[in-house]
Amino acid sequence: MIGPPGSGKTMLAKRISGILPPLTFEEALETTKIHSVAGVLDAGAGLVGMRPFRSPHHTISDAGLIGGGMIPRPGEVSLAHNGVLFLDELPEFPRNVLEVMRQQLKRFASSSRIKTHCNAQMTSRHIRTFCELSADCERLLERAMTQQGLTARAHDRILKVARTIADLEGEQGIQPKHIAEAIQYRTLDRTFWA
Repeated sequence: MIGPPGSGKTMLAKRISGILPPLTFEEALETTKIHSVAGVLDAGAGLVGMRPFRSPHHTISDAGLIGGGMIPRPGEVSLAHNGVLFLDELPEFPRNVLEVMRQQLKRFASSSRIKTHCNAQMTSRHIRTFCELSADCERLLERAMTQQGLTARAHDRILKVARTIADLEGEQGIQPKHIAEAIQYRTLDRTFWA
C-alpha cells in the first residue's frame, strides 16, 4: 500500500485479518502449536481463535523475521501463519532481512502445492469457468451495462469482484446480491475518480 503518512494504511492492514474467513479447527491447531513453541501463547487461552496479525519493526533481524537463532525459535513469518504479516516501511528493512524474505517467498511461490492465481488474475477462460451466472444475474448485469454505459472490460471486472464477494461468503455460485454489490463498487469507483 502506498499513501501519505496518516492516510490509514496501517489501520487498513490491521483489519485484513478480521475480514478473512474464520480459522478452521486444523488451522487453529497449527497456529496454536506455533505460538506455544514461540512462548507467546497465553497459558489459559486454549486454541488461538483469531487469525494472527504480525507487524514487526523494520529493525528486526533476519532470525527474528524468518526464525532460527542460537536457540531456534519461530520468527514473525511463522507467527503470522494462517494470518497476516505486515511489513510497514518495507524500504527501511535491512537488505539482508529483505534477501532472506525474498528467498522464502521464492520457495513458497515455487512450491508445487501452491496455486498463484487470484480472482483478479482470471482470464476470459477462467471467467467463463468460475463465474457462471443465473438468468437473474445476467439480467441485472445487462441492465447495469446499458444504464451505466459500461464496457466489456468493466463487465469482466464486475464478474471478478462478484466472484470474490461470493467466495468471501462461502457461496459456490454467484448470486444477484453479489452482482449488485460489485456494480455498486464499480459505480462508487467511477464517482470517486471522476
